[in-house]
Amino acid sequence: MAKKHKSAPKLDVSKHVTRRRLARWEKERRRRRIYTAAGILVIALVVIIVAVAYAGNTTEGERWVTSVGKTEFNGNDYADALYLYQIGLYNVSASHNESPLLLLETRELVRQGAVEFGIGATDTELDQLLRSMFQTGNQSLTEEEFQQTYQDYLGKTGLTDGEFRDYMEFQLLQLKIDQYLKAQIPNSSMQVYLESILTNSEEDVLAAGARIHAGENFSEVGQNYSYSDLGWFPRGIMYADIEEVAFSLEVGEVSEPIHVNDPDAQLDYYYLIKVKAKEKRAIEDMYREQLESSAYPGWLAMQRDNKVERNPNLDLDELYQWALEQLAERRG
Repeated sequence: MAKKHKSAPKLDVSKHVTRRRLARWEKERRRRRIYTAAGILVIALVVIIVAVAYAGNTTEGERWVTSVGKTEFNGNDYADALYLYQIGLYNVSASHNESPLLLLETRELVRQGAVEFGIGATDTELDQLLRSMFQTGNQSLTEEEFQQTYQDYLGKTGLTDGEFRDYMEFQLLQLKIDQYLKAQIPNSSMQVYLESILTNSEEDVLAAGARIHAGENFSEVGQNYSYSDLGWFPRGIMYADIEEVAFSLEVGEVSEPIHVNDPDAQLDYYYLIKVKAKEKRAIEDMYREQLESSAYPGWLAMQRDNKVERNPNLDLDELYQWALEQLAERRG
């Protein structure tokens, strides 16, 4: 008959775990929690430091600064454009922190415009332009002399052949677009014949307008202010605000007061205009010259308004200083 085993006596924990031991265990648990929290904090700080360092070294260069249509440019592109000013390809004396940004935008607007107009620059044209840039006087260079002069220039500026040819292509496309736009100006167009009353206060122009609407003669009222018989005008010559009103009026109508503020010309005046006649006429030579000279700048301004979008959070001063530091490191 098997012996019966006595069951092990139950351990009375309360008799073996003293208050001192419990206190030591609790102290150990607190220490482990502190070590764990400290470790997590150290890791977090390391991640933050690395992220900040990464941002300082790379984010500025990769950050979007402006776009033209779907083409985006970043800080590195800005620094490359600034370098072109530093080596004298563009007028460095007139440059400022926005100049590289304007250059990036203008070059892309011209590129897109050339595609739209079906305009291009052939390798032959670029070769001819390249030679002309290094020609001195009427003396022609041999192929060997030209190549030596050109390679010396590239070596001094740090540009590649492709980069310099991109610069020349931009210059050539600008010229071709300018010629293309001038050729689009018609020989004749709808024009308006205008009279105007000019004042330098809103109170005066309202008083003049009230007299005219009450039945007084436009030119007679104008004698109390500054009256002009302006003659014929095609579109594109007058201030845009005046032009818009002038071509919307019927013959014999008088406009409401038109406020013209031109900070560049320091003008702040009020106009009343009367359309004396309206018809299609040949464009006078002096107006054709004005239209031709403003064709490319006007087109470019319109393209810029329609296609360019800049980073609203862009700090140009900060970007400019960063770009200067990057270029200094390149040279160093």
